[in-house]
Amino acid sequence: KRKKFCYAVRRADACVGAFSPVETFLRRRKEEKLSGLAGREESICRARYKMEEVLMRGLIKPITPQQLVLDIGAAPGGWTAALSELGARVISVDPAPLKISPTANVLHFMCQAQNALEPIQAQLQARSVSRASQAAGQKFDMIVCDANINPREAWGLVGMYLPFACNGCKVVLTCKCSRHHGLKTEVTQTVEIMQQQCSEPVIETHLLSGTQNERTLIGCVEVQA
Repeated sequence: KRKKFCYAVRRADACVGAFSPVETFLRRRKEEKLSGLAGREESICRARYKMEEVLMRGLIKPITPQQLVLDIGAAPGGWTAALSELGARVISVDPAPLKISPTANVLHFMCQAQNALEPIQAQLQARSVSRASQAAGQKFDMIVCDANINPREAWGLVGMYLPFACNGCKVVLTCKCSRHHGLKTEVTQTVEIMQQQCSEPVIETHLLSGTQNERTLIGCVEVQA
């Protein structure tokens, strides 16, 4: 079993050209699970591992302070926590509460994503005025979605917020499928839809932190002026 585990790690690292970071990441994850460190926040940890892996593998650029991120389907808060701790300002949308410690750079709208459009637009305009930035208003630098819904539906929710995104906005979307044999079709169809609004080829990857029935899609959105 140990040999198989090491081989799997080496294969994964061969794709990203960084053996040590991923091995360290997997060992830390295993140690935390065995030690019970995750405890009652296990679901949060599982989610944040995925975002940490995306960043560690360089699939998106490093998060910079004051970067504005929208987290759709944020509860219980794993991705929001991972991004906000790196200095990003995160607007989270989910009718369920976030099981993370409140911070000044996280704003949570407890409602469905469809119902948060107007209040978020008002919030962006208010931030723009307070920061004396351009009249166009503050824009999202990144939109992420790890919601447990159909991936095309998830992209539809992301699409609702693209008018509030800057050109070159990064999108990180988790494709989830209850049946493994249907995952390839769902991923292919979602990639085709995403590619219509992305300026670069959409990246499809299987995160070591995700389940076998998940694939992560990463795109760079071209927003029409």
